[in-house]
Amino acid sequence: MEGLPVRLDGLGPAVENLMKIGGTPGLALSAIITAAVVILVEEGKLRWDTLVRDVLPAFHPPDKTLQSQLNITDLLSHRSGMSWADNLVIGTENNILISGKDGMSHINPQSRLLSFLGQFSYDNLPPDLAGYVIEHVNDQPFSEFVQTRILDPLGLDRTFLKPPPAGTDIVTTCYNAPRGRHLTTDLWPHIFQDRNRPAIEVQAIIDLNPGLSPGGMPIVGKGAQPQLVLFHQGSLPGALCAGMVLPDLDTIVIVLSNSLALNDIPGGVGQLALEEVLAVPALHRVDFLKIARDVVTENLMWYPAITKSLDNAQKKGTSPRDLTDYVGTYWSDSRIFKTVLTLESGKLYWAFQGLQSEKFRLNHYENNSFTWLLPRDELSRLGR
Repeated sequence: MEGLPVRLDGLGPAVENLMKIGGTPGLALSAIITAAVVILVEEGKLRWDTLVRDVLPAFHPPDKTLQSQLNITDLLSHRSGMSWADNLVIGTENNILISGKDGMSHINPQSRLLSFLGQFSYDNLPPDLAGYVIEHVNDQPFSEFVQTRILDPLGLDRTFLKPPPAGTDIVTTCYNAPRGRHLTTDLWPHIFQDRNRPAIEVQAIIDLNPGLSPGGMPIVGKGAQPQLVLFHQGSLPGALCAGMVLPDLDTIVIVLSNSLALNDIPGGVGQLALEEVLAVPALHRVDFLKIARDVVTENLMWYPAITKSLDNAQKKGTSPRDLTDYVGTYWSDSRIFKTVLTLESGKLYWAFQGLQSEKFRLNHYENNSFTWLLPRDELSRLGR
């Protein structure tokens, strides 16, 4: 590990180029939730096979299998098969549309769409449910538990689950817009390495999504000594992260972003640092710049492909009802989510939770169907 900080610092130009290609430069909360559960298991307040219903009386889903068999491990392993309904929770620019007090009312009605324990299917609702378990078992708000039992003992005095205290310096802003962005490249790298903190923390303002990589994700670490690497990626619009833990080297690489990118390397910067940590021979280094360029091209094809698909499938020549027929307030069965439809100057709009920030024009598609698909740049600006 000798000379590693200097070597990581030398990656600065490559990181800056990656940001330029992507167009834009968090916290992995599920990892924090898992750490909190581990603490409770070690204290004997939970077991890995504890049934959710036994520690959270408010949990009563309609599916009998989830009600009778869902346990703590299932919440953290993304294999419950529960419907994926967290897109309603977060709106434009990460606005919270369903508050914590209504969270269980949103979770309880969810059905099971996939076989129980039959496959991995990423879903944010089960970890959210684990958060309610943590609160109930400790009779303490989740944020307080995390602050006092995880963040404070680790000395993470600049990590918060709430807005930072007034006067906190070097706080980055979440930038969703591809134009007028602010690149704080001086955050690369931010390294800690001493006897009291045997880890390497790398912060950068870039992150990506593996689903759009046309050639698949690269094989990292060729020619290096085999190592166990634990990888986790978390993402919200404008707040993305990737973390890699190398237990044998007492090394952690954390990559954070504060805006939406056009490239698609969810750990591209992290893997760049990872290859440096592993001392991968130059001959076997991954060309992350090329991957970033390819992903930008692929990413920009998404919107035209969607619009073309809609156009091809559209039934031409149909008409909607009188637009006034659609006007009104539509509530979910749980009465915690509403969509307000209004008619303004002959144009139909809907607004999630009735909020102006969540208001979108509806364009007639066919019969009684409408679309609210905005141009890609506009969706990006809104953090959607």
